[in-house]
Amino acid sequence: RGSAGRETLWSLAVVVLVCVVTVVSNFVVAVLVGVLASMALFIAAMNRSLVRASWTGLQRTSRRVYPLGRAHALQALRGSIRILELEGALFFGTAERLRGEVERVGADARFVILDFRRVGTVDATGAVVLEQLSRRLAARGVRLLLAHVKPVGRLGRVLSGHGTSSALRHDDWFEDVDRALEFAERALLA
Repeated sequence: RGSAGRETLWSLAVVVLVCVVTVVSNFVVAVLVGVLASMALFIAAMNRSLVRASWTGLQRTSRRVYPLGRAHALQALRGSIRILELEGALFFGTAERLRGEVERVGADARFVILDFRRVGTVDATGAVVLEQLSRRLAARGVRLLLAHVKPVGRLGRVLSGHGTSSALRHDDWFEDVDRALEFAERALLA
């Protein structure tokens, strides 16, 4: 029903495949084919890039309205903000690719904002990579900000539970991207 996304169509294809194999062969073979096809789809989905979209602070600004003089000064500085919208699971299979992407876009930035709104889960490896990224970027004068991560929220509890609070400070966690952007903009103006 409604709009069918790519994942929905692939899932429907697995159902059709299992039905066809059940009719042609038998139920046990159909279940085996269904499990193998589902595993292949899962592996393909996990191998996709975790980065859904990327912006600079010039392309995406906060909703805060600044006085004209400060707005002009900020316009020249916004290019040093990078926003990466993430989608999927941050786990051992995607963590290293994320590290490479963040270090690449953060090379000439002062702030890197990771938008976790569409991240379903973070495992221990993902949490450790985030902490390492935060330290590496800080050594270069770049601050890592996490959007859609709250200390009492699901992802915040996971990150805290993996002991990553030493480099990933709670004052770098924000309810949404707009608040993280506003924090970065105010810091640039200061």
